[in-house]
Amino acid sequence: MKRQEYEMTEDEFESIKKASRPVPAMKIGDYTPSTPQENANTVWKRIAKNHGVKWDSIQPLSNKGPRHFSAIPIDN
Repeated sequence: MKRQEYEMTEDEFESIKKASRPVPAMKIGDYTPSTPQENANTVWKRIAKNHGVKWDSIQPLSNKGPRHFSAIPIDN
């Protein structure tokens, strides 16, 4: 399937920025919080679902703004 261009909403973009921030936490026992990468991947999966694309195929478009990306649509 051919890669297509998409634009995420402002809310989706803000979610990615927020998820990518470091996670402050206190170490109590063996619990460790999610890493910023894990949090960002969770948001990317939600964005991919909203746009009907494969989440691991998302790539930025350097010739457009930060909300633009290309991805491979999910076969229906």
